[in-house]
Amino acid sequence: MAGALSSDRTVYGFEASGLTTGKPSAGIADQARRCVAALDAVYPSGPCFIAGWSLGGPVAFELACQLRDAGREVAFLALIDAGLPEDGMLPGGASMMVPLWWAISYPFVEHVPLNYQTFRMLARWVGITLPESLADVWRRGPVAGTQFAAGLLSSGWRSFRVFLASVKGFQRYQPRSFDGGVTLFRTAQGGRLDNGQNALLKNLQQWSRHVEVHEAPGSHMTLMLDAKISSAFASSFDATLNSGFHGRIER
Repeated sequence: MAGALSSDRTVYGFEASGLTTGKPSAGIADQARRCVAALDAVYPSGPCFIAGWSLGGPVAFELACQLRDAGREVAFLALIDAGLPEDGMLPGGASMMVPLWWAISYPFVEHVPLNYQTFRMLARWVGITLPESLADVWRRGPVAGTQFAAGLLSSGWRSFRVFLASVKGFQRYQPRSFDGGVTLFRTAQGGRLDNGQNALLKNLQQWSRHVEVHEAPGSHMTLMLDAKISSAFASSFDATLNSGFHGRIER
């Protein structure tokens, strides 16, 4: 998605703590503090444009709050198919098993070819780096194969620990009021999470000054994993920033 944004826009991505080194964050506030420190190191002043998808949404929201606490300008805050926890649950009382099922069933629902390249793409999405081809591993012999298997298990375990920490952090997070607006980019699938009760919107309205709603293409997973849909969404997202276009404002 970042590659489809304007070439003159610098994008910084924050990797979840513990995915490659160190331990998972103790919670969303801790993760946001690490993001603030990392951002200050490369971009110590100026307006901040922040966005978070899925479980990254609450982290982006808390990051915006902490930046405001520090006197930084938050010019834009977007939550992409994301909301804030309500008593440890998803908005509207939905179970965490629903988005987990979206992730697990993604290759089957979207009819993605079940081959190594699909497995490699999904592995990269959760922080596991795989070689372009398994043939490269086999050609290097049994020692390389053993090292590859050990590395895969280690990366898989780290990714699982980060996922568990993210879920626990979401369940324990207590949102606070943000004195600015939030832009909600919502897929049709995300909008159906609460059986049409508009829980994502109502959830964000509790904690922000106002909410702008933009409909996003595709599903929760294809929005980030399907190259064509992701590129189309990136163009729409970029246009929102560049033109100052505002979607439907809900108060």
